[in-house]
Amino acid sequence: MSKDVAVGNRLAELREEYARGETMLSQLESEAAGLRERLLRISGAIQVLEEILEDPEGQEISEQPEIPESQDTRKDDS
Repeated sequence: MSKDVAVGNRLAELREEYARGETMLSQLESEAAGLRERLLRISGAIQVLEEILEDPEGQEISEQPEIPESQDTRKDDS
């Protein structure tokens, strides 16, 4: 095998390896972006829960706020 053929073969191998590396890097960067978004959502949820625990008035948060009877506009079905 001549020197030119050997160098040409090695060059082709390196170019293929480089292309595979670029593909892998692109995939990893995409995964990293998705993970950053997920961590941001988790961080926000943590902050909300910490604020609930640190409520200065110690009020419990319920799904529906209590409405004084004079302001209650819901119909009584009984």
